[in-house]
Amino acid sequence: HKVAALKNGYALLGQHKYQLASAFFLLGGKVQDSIEICINNLKDVQLGLCIARIQSEACLTRIVGETLLPQACEQNRYCLSMLY
Repeated sequence: HKVAALKNGYALLGQHKYQLASAFFLLGGKVQDSIEICINNLKDVQLGLCIARIQSEACLTRIVGETLLPQACEQNRYCLSMLY
């Protein structure tokens, strides 16, 4: 069933249905891919953070290190407030 979920996720990516694609990647066990879709395609860092907090501590530290910290250093107050 996981393989079918991943195939559907890739098909939905091709159709630019990013919310559904992210959900199918979660069902398929690809948490990091789901988070990357939220951050890169949906431009929704908060959703990516929520998924990371629920699913994986390693993904959470990766998001903070790769996405939020660099943006906060560029004086992005929104990202800075999420780090607080």
